[in-house]
Amino acid sequence: MDVDETKTITLEPEEAFRPRHEELVVKVHKDIFPPDITPEIGLR
Repeated sequence: MDVDETKTITLEPEEAFRPRHEELVVKVHKDIFPPDITPEIGLR
């Protein structure tokens, strides 16, 4: 590619992200969060 040239590529999820490790997933009860935080999937 040359300077200022753009290119569009498509990646499969397996190529773009690391594999999921279920042993690293931690489930917690929503009551441990402060009342002003609404927990949702993917919240960090």
